[in-house]
Amino acid sequence: MIGSYAGAARQGYKFNTTVEGGKKYLMRLINTSVGTTFVFAIDNHNITVMSSDFVPIKPYVTDHVVVGIGQRYHVVVEASPHNPDGSVNNGTAFWMRTIPASGCSNFPRGSTPDERQGILYYKNGTTEYPETDRGGFNITCSDEPYDKLVPVLPWQVPSPPDPSINGTGDRFQVGLDAPAPGQGHPLPNDPFRRWAIGPHPLYLNFSDPTILNLTATNYTADYVVIPQAVPKGAWIYMIIYGNATGTGAPVGSRMQASVAHP
Repeated sequence: MIGSYAGAARQGYKFNTTVEGGKKYLMRLINTSVGTTFVFAIDNHNITVMSSDFVPIKPYVTDHVVVGIGQRYHVVVEASPHNPDGSVNNGTAFWMRTIPASGCSNFPRGSTPDERQGILYYKNGTTEYPETDRGGFNITCSDEPYDKLVPVLPWQVPSPPDPSINGTGDRFQVGLDAPAPGQGHPLPNDPFRRWAIGPHPLYLNFSDPTILNLTATNYTADYVVIPQAVPKGAWIYMIIYGNATGTGAPVGSRMQASVAHP
Protein backbone atom coordinates (compact mmCIF):
# COMPACT_ATOMS: atom_id res chain seq x y z
CA MET A 1 0.00 0.00 0.00
CA ILE A 2 1.64 3.22 -1.12
CA GLY A 3 0.89 6.39 0.83
CA SER A 4 0.78 5.01 4.38
CA TYR A 5 4.19 5.75 5.84
CA ALA A 6 5.80 3.28 8.23
CA GLY A 7 6.44 4.70 11.67
CA ALA A 8 3.35 6.92 11.68
CA ALA A 9 1.53 4.55 14.04
CA ARG A 10 4.37 2.33 15.32
CA GLN A 11 7.57 4.26 15.86
CA GLY A 12 10.48 2.71 14.01
CA TYR A 13 8.51 -0.17 12.51
CA LYS A 14 9.36 -1.14 8.94
CA PHE A 15 7.20 -3.42 6.84
CA ASN A 16 9.23 -6.50 5.89
CA THR A 17 8.76 -9.71 3.98
CA THR A 18 10.98 -12.74 3.43
CA VAL A 19 11.55 -14.37 0.04
CA GLU A 20 13.45 -17.34 -1.36
CA GLY A 21 16.12 -16.77 -3.97
CA GLY A 22 15.13 -17.63 -7.54
CA LYS A 23 11.38 -17.46 -6.93
CA LYS A 24 8.94 -14.88 -8.31
CA TYR A 25 6.43 -12.92 -6.23
CA LEU A 26 3.29 -11.02 -7.20
CA MET A 27 2.85 -7.58 -5.65
CA ARG A 28 -0.17 -5.28 -5.91
CA LEU A 29 0.76 -1.62 -5.70
CA ILE A 30 -1.95 0.90 -4.77
CA ASN A 31 -1.36 4.62 -4.24
CA THR A 32 -3.95 5.66 -1.66
CA SER A 33 -2.55 9.18 -1.35
CA VAL A 34 -4.67 12.23 -2.19
CA GLY A 35 -1.80 14.59 -2.96
CA THR A 36 1.41 12.75 -3.91
CA THR A 37 2.65 10.58 -6.76
CA PHE A 38 5.10 7.92 -5.58
CA VAL A 39 7.96 6.03 -7.23
CA PHE A 40 8.16 2.42 -6.04
CA ALA A 41 11.37 0.43 -6.21
CA ILE A 42 13.27 -2.39 -4.51
CA ASP A 43 17.01 -1.84 -4.39
CA ASN A 44 18.98 -4.12 -6.75
CA HIS A 45 15.85 -5.81 -8.15
CA ASN A 46 13.95 -5.71 -11.41
CA ILE A 47 10.18 -5.45 -11.54
CA THR A 48 7.97 -6.91 -14.28
CA VAL A 49 4.80 -4.84 -14.72
CA MET A 50 1.80 -7.05 -15.60
CA SER A 51 -1.27 -4.84 -15.36
CA SER A 52 -2.24 -1.19 -14.98
CA ASP A 53 -5.48 -0.26 -13.22
CA PHE A 54 -6.73 -3.85 -13.58
CA VAL A 55 -6.05 -3.88 -17.33
CA PRO A 56 -3.68 -6.71 -18.35
CA ILE A 57 -0.79 -5.29 -20.36
CA LYS A 58 2.10 -6.80 -22.26
CA PRO A 59 4.73 -7.33 -19.54
CA TYR A 60 7.76 -5.07 -19.41
CA VAL A 61 10.76 -5.03 -17.08
CA THR A 62 11.89 -1.96 -15.15
CA ASP A 63 13.72 -1.04 -11.94
CA HIS A 64 10.99 1.32 -10.68
CA VAL A 65 7.29 2.09 -11.15
CA VAL A 66 5.69 5.55 -11.01
CA VAL A 67 2.32 5.18 -9.29
CA GLY A 68 -0.01 8.16 -9.58
CA ILE A 69 -2.77 9.06 -7.15
CA GLY A 70 -5.35 6.28 -7.10
CA GLN A 71 -3.43 4.12 -9.59
CA ARG A 72 -2.93 0.38 -9.22
CA TYR A 73 -0.25 -1.85 -10.71
CA HIS A 74 0.25 -5.60 -10.56
CA VAL A 75 3.96 -6.38 -10.69
CA VAL A 76 6.12 -9.47 -10.37
CA VAL A 77 9.40 -9.30 -8.45
CA GLU A 78 12.04 -11.93 -9.20
CA ALA A 79 14.13 -12.73 -6.14
CA SER A 80 17.44 -12.46 -8.00
CA PRO A 81 19.33 -9.38 -6.78
CA HIS A 82 21.95 -7.81 -9.02
CA ASN A 83 24.46 -4.98 -9.01
CA PRO A 84 24.18 -1.94 -11.32
CA ASP A 85 26.62 -3.61 -13.74
CA GLY A 86 24.40 -6.70 -13.95
CA SER A 87 26.57 -8.95 -11.80
CA VAL A 88 25.04 -11.08 -9.05
CA ASN A 89 24.49 -9.37 -5.70
CA ASN A 90 24.89 -11.75 -2.76
CA GLY A 91 23.15 -9.52 -0.23
CA THR A 92 20.20 -10.77 1.80
CA ALA A 93 18.47 -7.52 2.82
CA PHE A 94 17.24 -4.76 0.50
CA TRP A 95 15.24 -1.57 0.99
CA MET A 96 11.77 -1.26 -0.53
CA ARG A 97 11.22 2.40 -1.38
CA THR A 98 8.23 4.68 -1.89
CA ILE A 99 9.72 7.95 -3.08
CA PRO A 100 7.60 11.12 -3.44
CA ALA A 101 7.90 12.14 -7.09
CA SER A 102 9.64 15.43 -7.72
CA GLY A 103 7.01 18.01 -8.65
CA CYS A 104 4.01 15.93 -7.51
CA SER A 105 4.45 15.85 -3.76
CA ASN A 106 2.32 17.49 -1.09
CA PHE A 107 4.87 17.24 1.73
CA PRO A 108 6.07 20.59 3.13
CA ARG A 109 9.70 21.42 2.43
CA GLY A 110 11.98 19.66 4.90
CA SER A 111 9.33 17.26 6.22
CA THR A 112 9.42 14.47 3.61
CA PRO A 113 9.37 11.12 5.49
CA ASP A 114 12.00 8.44 5.00
CA GLU A 115 11.55 6.84 1.57
CA ARG A 116 12.83 3.49 2.91
CA GLN A 117 9.45 2.09 3.83
CA GLY A 118 9.99 -1.66 3.74
CA ILE A 119 12.59 -4.40 3.73
CA LEU A 120 12.96 -7.40 1.45
CA TYR A 121 14.77 -10.15 3.36
CA TYR A 122 16.10 -13.39 1.93
CA LYS A 123 15.47 -16.69 3.72
CA ASN A 124 18.31 -17.76 6.03
CA GLY A 125 19.98 -14.38 5.61
CA THR A 126 20.51 -11.38 7.87
CA THR A 127 17.72 -9.78 9.89
CA GLU A 128 19.54 -6.45 10.23
CA TYR A 129 18.60 -3.26 8.41
CA PRO A 130 19.79 -3.16 4.77
CA GLU A 131 22.76 -1.10 3.64
CA THR A 132 21.66 -0.80 0.02
CA ASP A 133 21.39 2.33 -2.11
CA ARG A 134 18.64 3.71 -4.33
CA GLY A 135 19.04 3.04 -8.06
CA GLY A 136 19.88 5.80 -10.49
CA PHE A 137 16.40 6.15 -11.98
CA ASN A 138 14.56 9.43 -12.52
CA ILE A 139 11.98 10.46 -9.90
CA THR A 140 10.50 13.38 -11.85
CA CYS A 141 6.69 13.50 -11.76
CA SER A 142 5.39 11.60 -14.77
CA ASP A 143 3.37 8.59 -15.76
CA GLU A 144 4.74 5.22 -16.77
CA PRO A 145 5.92 5.38 -20.43
CA TYR A 146 2.83 5.20 -22.62
CA ASP A 147 4.61 3.08 -25.21
CA LYS A 148 4.97 0.38 -22.55
CA LEU A 149 1.35 0.43 -21.37
CA VAL A 150 0.13 -1.80 -24.19
CA PRO A 151 -3.07 -3.71 -23.33
CA VAL A 152 -3.22 -7.42 -24.08
CA LEU A 153 -6.70 -6.90 -25.56
CA PRO A 154 -6.76 -3.39 -27.06
CA TRP A 155 -9.98 -1.46 -27.56
CA GLN A 156 -10.30 0.76 -30.58
CA VAL A 157 -12.14 3.88 -29.42
CA PRO A 158 -13.69 5.80 -32.32
CA SER A 159 -13.39 9.56 -32.57
CA PRO A 160 -16.15 11.47 -30.76
CA PRO A 161 -18.87 12.88 -33.02
CA ASP A 162 -18.27 16.39 -31.65
CA PRO A 163 -15.01 16.91 -29.75
CA SER A 164 -15.77 20.58 -29.11
CA ILE A 165 -16.70 21.84 -25.66
CA ASN A 166 -19.59 23.56 -27.40
CA GLY A 167 -21.12 20.22 -28.27
CA THR A 168 -24.64 19.20 -27.36
CA GLY A 169 -23.73 17.03 -24.34
CA ASP A 170 -24.07 17.82 -20.66
CA ARG A 171 -21.74 20.47 -19.24
CA PHE A 172 -20.54 20.64 -15.63
CA GLN A 173 -18.19 22.73 -13.58
CA VAL A 174 -16.01 20.89 -11.11
CA GLY A 175 -14.86 22.74 -8.03
CA LEU A 176 -14.93 23.21 -4.29
CA ASP A 177 -18.42 23.73 -2.93
CA ALA A 178 -19.14 25.51 0.37
CA PRO A 179 -22.51 24.24 1.61
CA ALA A 180 -25.14 26.73 2.70
CA PRO A 181 -25.92 26.82 6.44
CA GLY A 182 -27.85 23.73 7.47
CA GLN A 183 -27.13 21.87 4.21
CA GLY A 184 -23.84 20.16 5.08
CA HIS A 185 -23.02 16.46 4.82
CA PRO A 186 -23.08 14.06 6.52
CA LEU A 187 -24.55 16.31 9.24
CA PRO A 188 -26.50 19.46 8.38
CA ASN A 189 -24.13 21.74 10.31
CA ASP A 190 -20.89 20.30 8.86
CA PRO A 191 -18.94 23.22 7.30
CA PHE A 192 -16.58 21.13 5.15
CA ARG A 193 -15.85 22.21 1.59
CA ARG A 194 -16.47 19.40 -0.90
CA TRP A 195 -15.47 18.55 -4.43
CA ALA A 196 -18.58 18.71 -6.59
CA ILE A 197 -19.67 18.17 -10.16
CA GLY A 198 -23.17 19.15 -11.16
CA PRO A 199 -25.61 20.65 -8.67
CA HIS A 200 -23.97 19.20 -5.53
CA PRO A 201 -21.42 16.60 -4.35
CA LEU A 202 -21.86 12.85 -4.50
CA TYR A 203 -22.72 11.33 -1.14
CA LEU A 204 -22.95 7.57 -1.57
CA ASN A 205 -24.25 4.88 0.76
CA PHE A 206 -21.54 2.25 0.26
CA SER A 207 -23.92 -0.44 1.51
CA ASP A 208 -26.27 0.37 -1.37
CA PRO A 209 -24.15 1.45 -4.39
CA THR A 210 -25.59 2.23 -7.80
CA ILE A 211 -24.24 -1.06 -9.22
CA LEU A 212 -26.88 -2.84 -7.10
CA ASN A 213 -29.65 -0.59 -8.42
CA LEU A 214 -29.23 -0.67 -12.18
CA THR A 215 -32.93 -1.27 -12.77
CA ALA A 216 -34.03 1.63 -10.57
CA THR A 217 -35.85 4.54 -12.18
CA ASN A 218 -35.44 7.00 -9.31
CA TYR A 219 -32.35 7.79 -7.25
CA THR A 220 -31.86 10.12 -4.32
CA ALA A 221 -30.28 13.45 -5.23
CA ASP A 222 -27.17 12.55 -3.22
CA TYR A 223 -26.27 9.88 -5.79
CA VAL A 224 -25.95 12.52 -8.55
CA VAL A 225 -27.05 10.08 -11.25
CA ILE A 226 -26.76 11.56 -14.75
CA PRO A 227 -29.05 9.59 -17.11
CA GLN A 228 -27.66 8.88 -20.57
CA ALA A 229 -29.90 7.51 -23.31
CA VAL A 230 -27.29 5.55 -25.24
CA PRO A 231 -27.47 2.11 -26.85
CA LYS A 232 -25.72 -0.86 -25.28
CA GLY A 233 -22.05 -0.98 -26.22
CA ALA A 234 -21.85 2.70 -27.17
CA TRP A 235 -19.04 4.96 -25.98
CA ILE A 236 -19.58 7.94 -23.68
CA TYR A 237 -16.97 10.69 -24.00
CA MET A 238 -15.80 13.05 -21.27
CA ILE A 239 -13.90 16.20 -22.23
CA ILE A 240 -12.06 17.54 -19.18
CA TYR A 241 -10.55 21.02 -19.11
CA GLY A 242 -7.99 21.94 -16.47
CA ASN A 243 -9.15 25.51 -15.91
CA ALA A 244 -12.39 27.42 -15.53
CA THR A 245 -12.07 29.48 -18.71
CA GLY A 246 -14.98 28.85 -21.05
CA THR A 247 -16.65 26.22 -18.87
CA GLY A 248 -19.72 28.23 -17.96
CA ALA A 249 -20.85 30.15 -14.89
CA PRO A 250 -19.89 28.86 -11.43
CA VAL A 251 -22.53 26.93 -9.52
CA GLY A 252 -23.28 28.73 -6.26
CA SER A 253 -20.08 29.45 -4.34
CA ARG A 254 -18.04 26.82 -6.15
CA MET A 255 -14.42 27.68 -6.79
CA GLN A 256 -11.39 26.22 -8.52
CA ALA A 257 -8.40 25.06 -6.46
CA SER A 258 -4.79 24.65 -7.50
CA VAL A 259 -4.05 21.14 -6.25
CA ALA A 260 -2.17 18.03 -7.38
CA HIS A 261 -5.32 15.93 -7.69
CA PRO A 262 -8.89 17.14 -8.33
